[in-house]
Amino acid sequence: MSNMSDSLKQIEELIEQNKNLERRNEELKNIIEVNLAQPGYDVYLASFNDIIDVSEAETLIVKFYQYNKIPTALYDHKGKLIFSVGWKHICRQFHQSHDDTKKMCEESLGAVNKALDKKPYYLFQCKNGINAIAISIEIQNKHVATIVFSQFFYKDETPDYTFFEQKALVHKFDPQAYLAAVKEIPIFSNEEIEHIMQNASFVAEMISYMGAKNLELQGNSKKQVNNKMLLSTLRDKINEQEKIIKSLLDNITKHQKNVEENTLSKPQFQKQLKRLTERLDRSEIVLNSLLSSIPLGIGFIRSQVFTYVNDQMAKITGYSAKDLIGRDPELLLVYPENYKRLFSENNLMHKTNSLETQIKMKDGKLTNVIVFTALLNKSNPEEGIALSVLDIAVIQENYQELIFTKKIY
Repeated sequence: MSNMSDSLKQIEELIEQNKNLERRNEELKNIIEVNLAQPGYDVYLASFNDIIDVSEAETLIVKFYQYNKIPTALYDHKGKLIFSVGWKHICRQFHQSHDDTKKMCEESLGAVNKALDKKPYYLFQCKNGINAIAISIEIQNKHVATIVFSQFFYKDETPDYTFFEQKALVHKFDPQAYLAAVKEIPIFSNEEIEHIMQNASFVAEMISYMGAKNLELQGNSKKQVNNKMLLSTLRDKINEQEKIIKSLLDNITKHQKNVEENTLSKPQFQKQLKRLTERLDRSEIVLNSLLSSIPLGIGFIRSQVFTYVNDQMAKITGYSAKDLIGRDPELLLVYPENYKRLFSENNLMHKTNSLETQIKMKDGKLTNVIVFTALLNKSNPEEGIALSVLDIAVIQENYQELIFTKKIY
């Protein structure tokens, strides 16, 4: 009777393991769905230096100034000055050195940013009486920076010296020095300004292009890192789940035999076994569903041949499951030296292997992938190896950047 009680207790423990496995399967599927639904890379979440290489932008603006001889500055989307060249005394020594006039400059830039949300350029006169033109720099259809060329008068306008005399009086500037600074401001015709605007628009487009490429490179790099993290976690979870199911199968078979031999006449044990078997069947269905839905190819290998592959592996390689099962995975590898690196028992015992390489598809074409290999059970390598394949091109084309928002355990 004691043996029967122990047997029943072990069966109950297996049932609880089975429940936990089902919960973990559902949690993992939810995590995958959340991560794949994350929004794209937002330029406003990056720092200015992440978006635009300031040294390259400065080089372009300096060349623009050398050619056009008009004071020019670069501001971020919040109106913060990043770089300037050619500024005249009226701004450097007067307007920027006094709190009130500096505030007027900032208010003028605030109005500029609002205007650039609706159109690519904006002609204005700042509150300190100086003409300026702002050109928007856009990335991902968002205004991320502004080129402002300013501190000029139009040829057909007469500077309002009375206005500047009053400013000198109100802000306690040296009147003679301030008016001398006003007269230092360059004068351009409307045609010259139109030509300068075209040049400035070209510079803005160049900076936009450089910024977009910077973000693309960073985004691809982050995607690759996050893909590896997610796929490594998925692989570990799948390996864990396969081992649990194998353990359940082995133990249920053993306990079923024991119970049937000793309790054939006791219907309560038969009912218990029936419930256990039904729950195990459900767990296998959930696991198979998970293996089919995740965005990477999964294969299990024993005695150097595939014993299982999921649907995604077939999509990536072009081979059907029937084509691959019973075949050596070397069939897929372009470079023979990669086989030893991925499947060396010494490597597998000490780490999880990952390798960015190419595989040969059924039609002979090559495709770029990341391959992961890991032992299902390090204490018993004969149980087999899990192989995971990530198609880099498909991930880059079809999925937004993956950001972990939950702890996967």
